[in-house]
Amino acid sequence: MINPVYFFRIISYIFDNILIKDNNKIVFNSDPDVSDNSYALYLYIKENCPDLKCYWIVTNTNYENSNLSNIYNLYSLMGLYNIFTAKYVVSNHCNDFVEVINSKKHIWLNLWHGMSMKTLGYSEKHIPKKILSRYKKLGQRAYQFVSSDLFRIIMTSCFGAEYNKCFVTGLPRNDKIFDLLNDELITKYLKIKEYEKVILYAPTYKEMRRSKVREVNKPFNNIFYMDDYDNEDFLKYLDKNKILLIVKPHPFDEEFYKEHVQNLYKSTSNVKIIYNDDLNKLNINLYEMFKYVDVMISDFSSITYDYLILSKPVIFINNLEDEYNKNRGLILEDNYELLMPGQKVSNFGQLCSAIEDAIIHDSWKEERMAKLPLIHKYMDDKSSQRVYEIMKGL
Repeated sequence: MINPVYFFRIISYIFDNILIKDNNKIVFNSDPDVSDNSYALYLYIKENCPDLKCYWIVTNTNYENSNLSNIYNLYSLMGLYNIFTAKYVVSNHCNDFVEVINSKKHIWLNLWHGMSMKTLGYSEKHIPKKILSRYKKLGQRAYQFVSSDLFRIIMTSCFGAEYNKCFVTGLPRNDKIFDLLNDELITKYLKIKEYEKVILYAPTYKEMRRSKVREVNKPFNNIFYMDDYDNEDFLKYLDKNKILLIVKPHPFDEEFYKEHVQNLYKSTSNVKIIYNDDLNKLNINLYEMFKYVDVMISDFSSITYDYLILSKPVIFINNLEDEYNKNRGLILEDNYELLMPGQKVSNFGQLCSAIEDAIIHDSWKEERMAKLPLIHKYMDDKSSQRVYEIMKGL
């Protein structure tokens, strides 16, 4: 009996190669649906390029967005038709969308979802063959877009991509860092005026990454995974110093946070956990909030690189370094800290001291400024424009 997946691949390959591509049609895909660099480029094109016809392809069959038209499920007839007839395709992940792109007649833009601290693709440990084949396809078929010359080398290596098919443009999502449109709404939503300082905690995912594969084996005991963490003391510290702690879980971890974490902070106004649905309902982008954040706390998440554009302090929690190196691997391996211009902490006492230093002294400012050009060639709101101009020239 023929596997229906193989049958679908054969049929889609035939139609994708025989259907004529519309030079003014572009389809977007992202994971999560309608987000990240793909969505930022979409917004730029909708505003500045009225001649292009834009379509969204989503993988969640229940996804709805009242602000969008021309949105179709990946495996619907109209979804496939629009993919097969589009000249341009834009993606940011190694998801099912990658499997559907067959024709070399597409101009494919891989915007990815950040400049990684963790290994990717060909450099990654324990990667399933199916996912590695998707990286290979992205590397061979798509054009890559990165934030600096250093990451041009890193990302082409991870994807096995041609160096001259990778462009240093900056990441489209970072344009939102400079967006002032929702400032009034954000200050009201976060109640900024009630606090002296704002800290954003935005860790990478800890829970299920792929089926039966975990990034971290350490059992959950607190959001920082620190054995000496004292929740009562920390909440007293935040309240005493009028600090708002915004906690933004990784999308992969949101269900875990809703089940195990959010009840821990119901009694305090100093901790606000924000989920993607909260931002979507308000039509706010997380990056628009960066201007109100005084310090970011993270671990091995690429969001720290984006936040560094504002040259504000970042605190890196590296108490799970050994587990990440064992289960996934870190870019630059033993020298990964070279691209982490901020205080590195592994316990609760160090974290509290680092927060104090970041707020009062900012001891890492000089090193941060020295290393910033390694991470970002551009620190402006023109990344989407640069990507679009290159796209039209391909």
